[in-house]
Amino acid sequence: MSSELIEVSVELTDDRIEADLELSDEQINVESELQTSVTVNAGTDKMTITAGENISSSNVIMIKDGLAYKYQPSDVANYGKAVGIAKNAVSAGGQVNIILGGKLSLSGWGLTADEIHYAIDDGGLSTTPPTTGLLSQIGYAKDTDTLIIEINEPIII
Repeated sequence: MSSELIEVSVELTDDRIEADLELSDEQINVESELQTSVTVNAGTDKMTITAGENISSSNVIMIKDGLAYKYQPSDVANYGKAVGIAKNAVSAGGQVNIILGGKLSLSGWGLTADEIHYAIDDGGLSTTPPTTGLLSQIGYAKDTDTLIIEINEPIII
């Protein structure tokens, strides 16, 4: 049996969870003071958290008050809160799997291949950058069903 060094850094505030992980097959559980359970799977760049509203697969997700919500980049108060893309659809109170980075494929997604995709309100994605609020680049579409997620620091516009 081999052993691996796991380096984890987690920051939790009232409205944001940040996790930095090193490669591992282990699962790391984090409990916040808000009684919200967060599961971060090391090595897969994903997390599982309770949804604060109904969420569809492919929605851009932000964390607020320890819950997952659809990202709203028109509100500059959401600066830096986009964390990833929902892999599954879930009703409020259910567990949503969020892909934080890397490749996500969803059959029938309908992305524009070979284009950068930006966040728009209600957790949506568009190849047209917004003209007000936050310019949040979420990733690059490898094809119509696959997004390479690499969330950049937003720009206030």
